[in-house]
Amino acid sequence: MALTCSEIGKLVHPYLDGEFSDEDRVALETHTQECDACRELVQYEMAFKASMRAKLSSPRASSSLRRRVLASLDEVDRITDAPAGKSGWLA
Repeated sequence: MALTCSEIGKLVHPYLDGEFSDEDRVALETHTQECDACRELVQYEMAFKASMRAKLSSPRASSSLRRRVLASLDEVDRITDAPAGKSGWLA
């Protein structure tokens, strides 16, 4: 499958996010090996993404949110570990 320059422009972000099948990845990389403009676009977007990752920190959940999530997970474990017919899921 050969890709056009306009398709590369639309697909560069999914490509950089690793959302491509092997076949699609090869098609994009083949095109960028032959097309200077598209290769520069991919390199620019890759560098931009890397610089943003370096500058941004991961958000941290509050302690109350972490407690609520853990309690909910414990409740799901309790329900799914109950004998058949005894949980709210199977009633």
